[in-house]
Amino acid sequence: QIWEEMGQDSSDIQAGFERLNTARENGVALSNLSIDFLAVEDLEAQTEYIRAHKDYLHEQQTSITCTEVLKQNMDEPTAVSMLVIGTENRMIYILDSNALNLAAKVKLEAVPTFISVLGLFDVEYRITVACRDGNIYTVKNGQVLSNVIELETQPVGLVRFDKNVYVGCMDNVIHCFHFKGKKNHSIYLPCPISCMSLLQITKSRVAKALVVALQNGEVRLYNGKHLIATVETNDVVSGIKLGTFGREEGSMVLSFKSGALMVKILQRTANLDGSAVNAGPPPEQDIPLDVPKKTKLYVEQTSREREQAID
Repeated sequence: QIWEEMGQDSSDIQAGFERLNTARENGVALSNLSIDFLAVEDLEAQTEYIRAHKDYLHEQQTSITCTEVLKQNMDEPTAVSMLVIGTENRMIYILDSNALNLAAKVKLEAVPTFISVLGLFDVEYRITVACRDGNIYTVKNGQVLSNVIELETQPVGLVRFDKNVYVGCMDNVIHCFHFKGKKNHSIYLPCPISCMSLLQITKSRVAKALVVALQNGEVRLYNGKHLIATVETNDVVSGIKLGTFGREEGSMVLSFKSGALMVKILQRTANLDGSAVNAGPPPEQDIPLDVPKKTKLYVEQTSREREQAID
């Protein structure tokens, strides 16, 4: 409306400039044309800018920040799915199975960076969203719930593990929360996190594990808070994908910063049960320390200090 008034009458350009500036100060999201117009200070240049752009379609083009897939009515690998998209304008869009029409949209408090989904669109679904303001929001059936998880630092990864949500943060810590917001435990790491994913096996057996790639080249597998295995690589992992590769269900494809690619296949007899890992103190605690024997000089010195002690 402001652009229409400025395009019809040149005398309203200064008033339109003030109205756009006030709208920006009040937190209204402006289009790129309006932002560029506010950067022009000379009245003649403003008039020329309005004349050149008055016939343009004034709408803000946004960018996609994260995507995920939500099953529509069946929890099967080949079932009909719907695309869940997070955008820069703080919106979550759910497209239909044809990816042509909007099935639902949700407005968030901040820009989403990571998305995790659970459930079915036609029955009940939850969308867990980690945002740039350091908070984790939950969307249930198209409504943003009131319980918000506040993080100490910015999130760098988000994985849903059954009813738990694992969030990797910039302070080298993975926090585990119940999906209702209660904190369960934290995992402290030696170096920053590069990416996170979930290993899930359902055909031959039922097994799940959290996969965390670190900046020092390590790829760690966790079951809950128990470390199951560590894979050493010679490069920094930039991307990780787990799923079926050929006939092997437990496959892991790693992409590295140098451009290399690595494929790891989990052994079919591998034990991913966290309870099998020995808990408690490390085995080094049972090794006695090599304490030197008391010499005659040491005994004389201690007796002298005891006799001549200062009151």
